[in-house]
Amino acid sequence: MKKNLRGYIFSRPFMTERAPQHVQNIVIRDYCQQNNFNYLLSATEYIMEECFLILNQVLNELSEIDGIVAYSLFQLPSDYSKRKIIYSKIITQEKSLHFAVEGLHISSEIDIEKIETIWNLKNAFYNDHSNFINKSGKNGQLKNFITPLHLQTKRDYLARMNDDKVYCMSIAKKFDQEYWDGDRRFGYGGYKYIPGRWKPVANALIETYNLKAGSKILDVGCGKGFLLYEMLLIEPSLEVKGFDISAYGLKCAPTEIKNNLFVFNAKDPYPFKNNEFDLVISLGALHNLNYLGIKNALKEIERISKESYLMVESFRNELELFNLQCWALTCETFLENTQWLAFFEDIGFKGDYEFIYFE
Repeated sequence: MKKNLRGYIFSRPFMTERAPQHVQNIVIRDYCQQNNFNYLLSATEYIMEECFLILNQVLNELSEIDGIVAYSLFQLPSDYSKRKIIYSKIITQEKSLHFAVEGLHISSEIDIEKIETIWNLKNAFYNDHSNFINKSGKNGQLKNFITPLHLQTKRDYLARMNDDKVYCMSIAKKFDQEYWDGDRRFGYGGYKYIPGRWKPVANALIETYNLKAGSKILDVGCGKGFLLYEMLLIEPSLEVKGFDISAYGLKCAPTEIKNNLFVFNAKDPYPFKNNEFDLVISLGALHNLNYLGIKNALKEIERISKESYLMVESFRNELELFNLQCWALTCETFLENTQWLAFFEDIGFKGDYEFIYFE
């Protein structure tokens, strides 16, 4: 018999994030469908900050349902003592508390430890947030290398959100054939090398960072390696390396650079010396890591590079956040542009950066 889960959504921002209520309901519905739960109409929390009257009402109804499914774990109270009371009610009554966006749930003490670890990591990044933003001018420079390419693609945000998105995300996050060259609903829908497409970006990188024969470049999350290949067409004597989590992507790389690429997870310690590379780049990869993973990756990029540049998905307003949440299949970390800058400052990342937006 299917378990009955009551939805729980917010009418206010949480941990500086915002999601329209209908989007929260779509995500929760898809989560329930994917996990074979019956979705009971969501209860909507009041708009007042730190108000959890509705959540408490739902908790009092646990004897009549099998559990609760919230849009995000960051909709829990910021006060640990209040979260602890919620956990206790769930465990004591042998119910479950689910979080649709993160794909996590609580039904045991071990689950609580995992949730609290994630909570504390994110909370640390937002403490004294305004102070970080005030210092963000010490970071590298904002660039505009990828945005022109990004804006060439048309996207139907609502269609993707309504297309069994939780299932599509589960396929996309395998980063296998379906993600790169399968149906568009799972990722790129056919990521092929197009002669000259990456040439403007390759030229900009070579000119901006004064790369020449013998310069060493590393691409973190290089995918199929098309950008590195384009850079070699312009300057054949560059020494390029790249890694990606996708074995399939690397298998599809141009023959000329395959031997310079390897499977590796960007969150792990990099097998390179300090300042080994003249330039380290990362395009559209780091936001696919969780907070701790990004922290590790940024520190490693800073350690092994003389100069660096990265591009991540971001947003500047509620509409762009909505579009990003609709479109993104593999993104684990949704941060506003100012939050990324604060993150860079906190970690000590001094490289250049670019944000792509979903307008």
